[in-house]
Amino acid sequence: MDELEGRCCVVKCRHLDMAMFLIRKRQLSHPQVFGTEWTTAEFCLQQFLQPFTPPSAKRVTRKQIASMTVNPPPNYLKNIHHFVWGSWQHGYAQAWTKVRKVYLPYNVRQSHWVAVEIDFVRHTATVYDSYTVFTSNTMLVRQMEPITQTLAKVLYDMRFYEKSEVEAVKKKGIDMPTFNPFTICRISDVPQQSDGMCTSNFCTSRVDSTSCGIMTVKFIEYLSAGIPFNTIDPAKFGYYRLKLAIEALRGEAYV
Repeated sequence: MDELEGRCCVVKCRHLDMAMFLIRKRQLSHPQVFGTEWTTAEFCLQQFLQPFTPPSAKRVTRKQIASMTVNPPPNYLKNIHHFVWGSWQHGYAQAWTKVRKVYLPYNVRQSHWVAVEIDFVRHTATVYDSYTVFTSNTMLVRQMEPITQTLAKVLYDMRFYEKSEVEAVKKKGIDMPTFNPFTICRISDVPQQSDGMCTSNFCTSRVDSTSCGIMTVKFIEYLSAGIPFNTIDPAKFGYYRLKLAIEALRGEAYV
């Protein structure tokens, strides 16, 4: 991974990445409690999946531009492979070939965080959004193309389903012999924040500038632990932020 790119990722979303690391560490430390069929990924993955933008002076056809949206540049593609094979630089990495699901924070319209669950058996990308009025369904489908199109194409080219060690995932690959984008699902019946969207670009200054960052963490924490969302209390956002800060200091995630 390019050193400068890696440093920028850590600076921009250190709180969310730290939370994903701690949730993953908790799982691998207590697999009998939290299961082994899932893992988490950092926000950097989204950046590596973003469509490649050609220089403005270079003339390209529409067909070439469409191809670029599902074919990341080589250095980004290498980093995506690191995520899939479990060789990413962040600790407690888990190879995707050993799991059924991947949870990750995702930034919509450079202004709002949502939680995404990628399910390889269902071949879906499910979005859990704490501020659904911000993004229409049509806009969300377009915003999710780096996952539904680009990531799906990368996995197909890697023969990911064939190499999976999870029988249900391997069977899905047999039932799906040609390339298929992930189907996007949106779960609207989740706790909603009342303080609107983030105002800073990519919500990078603070994860707690509004509630979407901490809500994204809670959604992934609860999904991975099998805890129902109705136990999330919007009145306790201050407590949730404090809990995350304490977990960061101690290097351990708690339920």
